[in-house]
Amino acid sequence: MGDQFYPCLNYVLSKKDAVLIGGNMEGETPAELVEEFQLSIQQHHRLKAKEGKRTTKKMVYHASLSVPTGQKLSDKTWQSISADYLLDMGFDDNQYVLVRHGDTQHDHCHIVACRLKLNGSVVNTSWNFYRAQKVLRQLEIAYHLDPVPSSWEIERTAPSTGQMRRMMKEQVRYEQGLRLLPPIEPVNRRLQHIIDRESAKQPTLTQLVKRLRNSGVEVLPKISETGIIQGLTFELEGIRFPGYKLGRAYSLPGLQKYRGIHFEPELDIVALQLTNRGTDNTHTSTEFIDEFEVQQQRTQIVAPIVAAYLASLNCTRMRGNHYSAYWEQRQLVLVRYSDGTQLMRATYVEGEWESVEISQLSAEDVKHFEQFIPIIGQIEELEQCACDRQQSVEID
Repeated sequence: MGDQFYPCLNYVLSKKDAVLIGGNMEGETPAELVEEFQLSIQQHHRLKAKEGKRTTKKMVYHASLSVPTGQKLSDKTWQSISADYLLDMGFDDNQYVLVRHGDTQHDHCHIVACRLKLNGSVVNTSWNFYRAQKVLRQLEIAYHLDPVPSSWEIERTAPSTGQMRRMMKEQVRYEQGLRLLPPIEPVNRRLQHIIDRESAKQPTLTQLVKRLRNSGVEVLPKISETGIIQGLTFELEGIRFPGYKLGRAYSLPGLQKYRGIHFEPELDIVALQLTNRGTDNTHTSTEFIDEFEVQQQRTQIVAPIVAAYLASLNCTRMRGNHYSAYWEQRQLVLVRYSDGTQLMRATYVEGEWESVEISQLSAEDVKHFEQFIPIIGQIEELEQCACDRQQSVEID
């Protein structure tokens, strides 16, 4: 959202291959459209003057809709999708234009709309990001489009239902003049924003820690006795969140993969150990690198075995004599039963297992789980035999 139409309109219309394909306005250039948007602005000012309330400054709404690579829609379909999208987002009496771009591999369109309705009222865009994700999922079904996961399904953990309800309630009270300040986002959401902002230029991990500290966020690394970084915890206003609970992009592996953070063990491990007060800073960077690679290899061995074993038992949680394993929000967790130590937290992404937190698997752990391979095979064979017998009965 913004307060000036011209920069936004100039951006979407000046792109190479940009085509104005829809909307409910007559203008074709940024200047013509800015003048036409004045109709909604004037109506809004009249209404607020009559009510004796302040006018809204953030009047520009900009959204980009796209389909996965390989899909291409007609102008008519884009017009229909954008109209349905705006209606579901509350823009039922608003001026807007639809501009199609051809500058990327993804077929996509830009919507530039006025938040001010023609009757002078304002579209409530509180939590519009999450609302938009829900609307887009519904449109994918309605128009038979390939589904695209919501951004929080890929990288971020979404706010809880309770948090969203509180925000919406406070927003309504603020707009009614019953609350002096606008609602404050939950700490976990603000942490996500701050980390995203400070990681935008893809710094090293040490640089990111310094930038976050300047923004009021403390980074508390969890470092094992052998000098391995097992995970990162972020603290804001005295409230702590483990990185993986903020979303896939906020664990140490996630920061590297999704935010482009450069992890340089020879430098970063020293800075993080100094940050982690009370940690014995006696391990060399070479030792750390070697152990990191070993743990990556062990995770690649153990994770698929544990996942397959749980699947063969048709369960999501198991507790044995020495270990317990369970699925938690698409993450596979392995814990040593005797002392409760988390040995592994991994997730399956794009065809491979990756650590959410650095593992603590020993050679004995790996050897133990490798013994499960023939057991898993036997269970699968028994299930197949049972299935074959059932099919035989049905055929007979």
